[in-house]
Amino acid sequence: MALGLRRGAADSETVNDALRRLSTPSPVFDHVNFRLQSTSLNGSVLRTLNTPWNSGPEDQEKEALWNDLQHIRAIPLTGEQVKNMGKDPAKCAKLEDSVFRKGNDLYIGGLDIFHQAHCLNRLRKAALDGTANVGSAREHTLHCVDMLMQHLLCTADTGFYTYNWYADMKWPQPDFSVQRQCKDWRQLVEYRDAYAVDQGLFEAYEKPRGVYENQRGDI
Repeated sequence: MALGLRRGAADSETVNDALRRLSTPSPVFDHVNFRLQSTSLNGSVLRTLNTPWNSGPEDQEKEALWNDLQHIRAIPLTGEQVKNMGKDPAKCAKLEDSVFRKGNDLYIGGLDIFHQAHCLNRLRKAALDGTANVGSAREHTLHCVDMLMQHLLCTADTGFYTYNWYADMKWPQPDFSVQRQCKDWRQLVEYRDAYAVDQGLFEAYEKPRGVYENQRGDI
């Protein structure tokens, strides 16, 4: 597992400890030594620039990047980990040992970053093909907008951007190309693929008898 599993050097521990204080309790920190990368975000609106995410569905290479990043897989969580996240294991779906052979105290988890990527990808496609407000797609689109706004407000970026003068413009224009300290998101892709349960088993997995059934209003 090439992207830094298990805690090691003191500087990595310091980074992880700092990230833990700002994050929801997560088993990821027990397995991944996060690297912070000084990253220049590209805020240009010109699609001629070769950025990974500024693309339409006609660009098959970049479309594959979007599809991979939004791939949500089931990852086992222990009952204690579920409790640490503020949830009641008795109300959460288990990974039954009779099916997955991983023990009797494991529950279905999924890394939220990939759900967020799914939502953003849905909005991207809806904006390009005009289906965002058609039928049941409206509810899904509004859900995605709502989730991404809540995540933006939760992280509440304190960074600034600046303004520039241009020879052909009377007013200063914002420069959204900013510097950030970013987690290496590729480490989370590797974590997802290393720890997820078998995809075929999970897709065939159906509700066992006698489980706690949440009401739709609880979701």
